[in-house]
Amino acid sequence: MSEGPSVLRHYLVGDRVLRVLARAEMATTVDALARSLAPLDEALVLAPPSAPELEVDLRFVRERETPPQGEHLARGASRLPDGVVLDTGAGWAAIRQGLPVRIEASVPTEPSPVFARWMLTVAVFVAVRHLGLFHLHSGLVETSEGGWLLVGSSGAAKSTTTLLLAASGLVPRADDIVLLDEREGRVFPVARPFHLSPDVVRAFPQWTRGAVAGARGKLDVPVARPDPAPVTIRAIVILLGPGEHTEIGPCEPLDALGHLLGESATLFVDPVRAKEHLDTLRRLVESVPLRTLRPGPEAISEPGRLRQALEEALRAGGS
Repeated sequence: MSEGPSVLRHYLVGDRVLRVLARAEMATTVDALARSLAPLDEALVLAPPSAPELEVDLRFVRERETPPQGEHLARGASRLPDGVVLDTGAGWAAIRQGLPVRIEASVPTEPSPVFARWMLTVAVFVAVRHLGLFHLHSGLVETSEGGWLLVGSSGAAKSTTTLLLAASGLVPRADDIVLLDEREGRVFPVARPFHLSPDVVRAFPQWTRGAVAGARGKLDVPVARPDPAPVTIRAIVILLGPGEHTEIGPCEPLDALGHLLGESATLFVDPVRAKEHLDTLRRLVESVPLRTLRPGPEAISEPGRLRQALEEALRAGGS
C-alpha cells in the first residue's frame, strides 16, 4: 500500500520550535490525520514555520500484532537499543533516539484523538528531553512575584487546589503538566483541561464553563489557556491529598526531591539527559521555600483563606 497523507505542524514548546511531520501508512484522510494532532494543538502553541530546534517524524503505521520488544522498565514502558516503547494495550508508540526524533505509532484503525491524547502527547514530552525540557506532573499558579508549583500524584487534589488558588486571584497556568527548563530554573506550563469533580465544578461556575465528561467520573474543564511565556518558580507546594481540614506543614529538600522524582516519569522511561534532569530538580528544591498541603473542605468555601495561609507559611521561610 502506498503511503497515505501527511500533516506538518510547528509548535512552540517552551521557547523552542518543534516541527512535527505526521504521516500515515494506512488508508485515511488528511482531516482524520489532523484530528489526531488535536491534543497537541490544544496543549501547545502553534508557531509559524521557522527553523526548528527539534524535529519529530511521526509515522502512524498499520496495525501489528505486537510492538517492538525491549527491556521492561515500568508498566506500559520498555527500553529499546535505540529508544523506548510506550504501550497502552490499545496502541503503542516507539520513540527512537537521534535527530530528528522518530515516533512510530500503531493504532487499530486510523489515528484517533483518544490515542493521541494519552500516547502521542507523552511521546512528544519524551522527545523534548533532547531540548533540556523535562516533564513534571504538577499544577502551576502564577503570583505577582512568580510561580508556585503544586506537585502531587493522581488524586492528591492538584486540579482542585489550582482552581481554588485561581478563585483567590492567582493566575492558573497548568493543573497537570509543566516542563522544567534546565536553564535558569524556569518552567513552561502545558495547558490541558483541568480534571475536576462535579462538586468542585458546581462550587465555581464562573471558572468551569464548557465542562465536558472526562475519565473516572470527573469533568474536563478548559480553565488555563495555552501561553508560551515562562514562569520563574518561587515556591513548591507538595500536595498530600485532601484532608478533614486544611493542613500546611514543613517539607525538607530531600523529601521534596523525592516527591518531584516520583512525578517525573519520563526520567525513568528515557535516559536522555538524565544527569541534567536530576540536577535541575535538585537545584529547584534547594532554591525556593517548600511546604506540604492537605486542603480541607472549608477551602472550597473560602479559597482566599487558603491563599493567605500559604502565603504566610511561605514567607516564614525555611523548609
